Amino acid sequence: MKKALSTLLTLCFLTSVASAETWAAEAVIAPAWTVGSTSQPQSERVPTDSEVQTALLAMKDQYPEGTPWTNDNFYQWNGYGAYTIHAGGYGCTAFACMMSDAAFGTLPARSVAASFDTIRIGDILRMNHDTHEVIVIDKDSGGVTVAEGNYNRQVHWGRRLTPEQVNGGDYVFTRYPEAALFGGFADVSEDAYYADAVLWAVENGVTSGTSDTTFSPDQNCTVAQILTFLWRAAGSPEVHGVLEGVDPNAYYAQAAVWAAEKGMIETLQADALCTRSMAVRFIWLASGGPQAGNVPFTDVPAHAPYAQAVAWAVSRNITSGTSDTTFSPDAVCTRGHIVTFLHRAFAE
Repeated sequence: MKKALSTLLTLCFLTSVASAETWAAEAVIAPAWTVGSTSQPQSERVPTDSEVQTALLAMKDQYPEGTPWTNDNFYQWNGYGAYTIHAGGYGCTAFACMMSDAAFGTLPARSVAASFDTIRIGDILRMNHDTHEVIVIDKDSGGVTVAEGNYNRQVHWGRRLTPEQVNGGDYVFTRYPEAALFGGFADVSEDAYYADAVLWAVENGVTSGTSDTTFSPDQNCTVAQILTFLWRAAGSPEVHGVLEGVDPNAYYAQAAVWAAEKGMIETLQADALCTRSMAVRFIWLASGGPQAGNVPFTDVPAHAPYAQAVAWAVSRNITSGTSDTTFSPDAVCTRGHIVTFLHRAFAE
């Protein structure tokens, strides 16, 4: 199977601007994206990552899992211009370009190095020794999720690529412009919901970037990280001793002692992912654990240890439900989520 798949992927190829007009006449598919075209952004406004993801996932209705997609499928995209001669192509390239246009409209593309730190939702990754192309539809700390055409001669949604696989790619086509860095970070849009919170967190020493130019707002947050952020937001109060089982040289060692003193933890599972219920409970306890009344969500039992924390956080507009009736207490929080909660709790 691996050998057969490799053979299929080598059939995907690009076209240059010079050849695109001639090759476009050979296309055997219908005009590209009748669903995406109705919502295609016509201005040069750059969509947010969330808007890009929504546009990409909407294409799944028109091109569901298993839709036949081979090297007979051609698409000429809107992305070519001053920064790339990639005008479209057949097979996997056609699918990736079509998807990209559905999200970015007429924004030009540019080619950049393949890097997990900087790749974003909507970016196209060229891989497999420059023979296959996928488009990123989701990203978290564990990797990216992609959609692709000509995968066993079909459309395929949901394949996961690790950070190592992304870094091992050939290059990336992105439609996000090379604009001035917001707060010094290439992956934080000025209109992102967490933008002000990121600036506040960095300026106040609550956290920093994951590199010189990235904040990684979509990276999952661990318990050790949120407790450290909270401790710093509280002014990094002095503590004594070490919590049992915690390396005294760990960056979170003092935060762990402080959290235990506040009743947030008894022991520390440093690498456990922080959920929404954990996050609001930690912040609530750091604020003195005030009573807050009834819980308005069906998935938060009144007797749950985090119930009052949820009620308090909602009443303070620190967060809200994931729907009118649900809070999703077990959903994992990202770095963007956590700095937003902390900003609302301590800076506003």
